[in-house]
Amino acid sequence: MDAPTVTSLQALARTQHGLFTLAQARSAGATRTALARAVDRRWLRPVRRGVYAFGGRPPSRWESITAATLAAGPEAVISHRSAAEIHGFWGIAAATPELTIPGRGTRCLDGVVVHRGPDLVACDIVGRAHLPVTSPVRTAIDLAASCGDHLLGRLLDEGAIARLWRAEDIAERLDLPGGSVRGGTRRLRVLLAQRLGEGHPDSLLEQRVIRVLKGRVAPFVVHHRVTLRDRVVDMDVAWPDRRIDGEIDGYRVRSASRRSFDADRVRANLLAAHGWRTVHFTSTMDAATIVGQVAPLLA
Repeated sequence: MDAPTVTSLQALARTQHGLFTLAQARSAGATRTALARAVDRRWLRPVRRGVYAFGGRPPSRWESITAATLAAGPEAVISHRSAAEIHGFWGIAAATPELTIPGRGTRCLDGVVVHRGPDLVACDIVGRAHLPVTSPVRTAIDLAASCGDHLLGRLLDEGAIARLWRAEDIAERLDLPGGSVRGGTRRLRVLLAQRLGEGHPDSLLEQRVIRVLKGRVAPFVVHHRVTLRDRVVDMDVAWPDRRIDGEIDGYRVRSASRRSFDADRVRANLLAAHGWRTVHFTSTMDAATIVGQVAPLLA
C-alpha cells in the first residue's frame, strides 16, 4: 500500500477503535493483493473476516464488539449485554458480542449473538465512539427477558441513580410500536410501576426513603430547588406548599469534611430564616420511623 492509503486508513482506524474493513480499505485505494501482502509482513493483523487492525497496536477493550459490528454491516446495532456494558449498566458484563440487525433475514457471525430487531425506531439508537448502540432505555427493555426480578430491579434502580433513565422513560417506550412484544415485558411493567415518580435519586438510600414515603404521606417533590438570597438550595424531597425540606443523610457523606459540615449549617440557617422546616432521614431508620419523622409536620 502506498503512503497516502496507509495514512487514510490510519485516520479511519482511530475513529473505529483501531479497526477498518476490507470495503473501507478498497475505497481508500488498497487492493486485496496489497492487504494480503501487508498481513504476510505483519503490518496488518486480521481481526475477523474482512476486518483488520494495524500490526503492533494492542487490542482495545472494545475491539471484539467493534469488529463484529463492522463485519455485520452498516445496519448492525450493538445491543443487549454488549450495549449494557458500553453504557455502564450495573451488574452486566458481555461475554460474547451481541448485535441487533433490522429485518427478518438470517445472518450468522462466528462468536456473535445476532438478534433480529424489526421494531427498532430512531429513538432506540445512539452513537458511542462512532458506533451505533441501542439507547439505555431500549437496552433495559431488551435485557428484561434474561434478568431475574432482583437483578432487573437493581438494574432499574442503579440506572435511575446514574441518570440513564427515569421509570417513566422506559414505560413510555414500552407504549411505542414494538415496545411490548418481547419476553419479560409484563415483569418489567410491574417493576416500573413501583418506581414511578422517583426521578433521579442520588443514592440507594435516597431511593429507599422516597419509595417508603410514596403513598404513605402527602405527595412530595423529588430534588426540589428554591433560590434564597441568590443561593440555589436543592432539597432531596420537599413539600413546597408546607415549606418542609426532607434531607436524606448518609453518615459518610455528611461527615466527609469540615467544609461540608459548615455548608450544611449555613444552608439550614438560610432555610429557617425563610420559614422552612427540615426533617432528616437516615440509613438506620425503618419504614415506620421514616414516615413518623414527617407525618406530624404534615398533619
